[in-house]
Amino acid sequence: MTKKILIIGGTGDIGKAISKKFSNKDIHSLGSSDLDLSCNNSINEFFGNNKFLYESLVFVSGVNNPSLIKNTNDKEFEETLKINCSSLHYIFSNNYKCLSKLKSVVVIGSLYASIARSKRASYTISKHGLLGFVKSLAIELSPECNVNMISPGFINTKLTQKNNSKSKLKKISSMIPQKRLGKPEEIANAVVFLTKKESLYINGINLVIDGGFSCGGFQEYIDE
Repeated sequence: MTKKILIIGGTGDIGKAISKKFSNKDIHSLGSSDLDLSCNNSINEFFGNNKFLYESLVFVSGVNNPSLIKNTNDKEFEETLKINCSSLHYIFSNNYKCLSKLKSVVVIGSLYASIARSKRASYTISKHGLLGFVKSLAIELSPECNVNMISPGFINTKLTQKNNSKSKLKKISSMIPQKRLGKPEEIANAVVFLTKKESLYINGINLVIDGGFSCGGFQEYIDE
């Protein structure tokens, strides 16, 4: 039996938008209650006993709990790395049969896969590592499967709202050339494209979707 698309982290705002875009497909969308990425036993139980064969895997899961480095303990740091990055490495290093027919893998990264920000060290390290893993996986799974990352900028999600005050979000929006936060659906559109046959030769990239923020839009404040 085949389920075409596995979405890990399908219960967040971006995950839900991705699931909705694939509503005409046979999907298997998982939340943290279905799969605990911090626990290897949970991963083994799901993938080891899975009778489905997936054509595409979309990895959306992630945690971001802002904290200064000096205030972050080892447990918090390791949990962020496990959920955001090393869990995906664990999944592929165990060669689960249900992933043996994959044709595409799309991983949701972040702007912090290439830049940094105060109180985001654990998150930044995890996303930098995730990008390195995507590039390595793209090489090793080719030519049967293409692997890519999508790095959202500031997207209007509950997590973004939780970690930034309204005044800060207003300031951030003013620093984005398009003068607004992104929508989860705009990330989902790109995910869908990277699972289509038209994108087969796109492999190992980091597609930044941030409304032009990383082009230097934030530098407008320097000229004021």
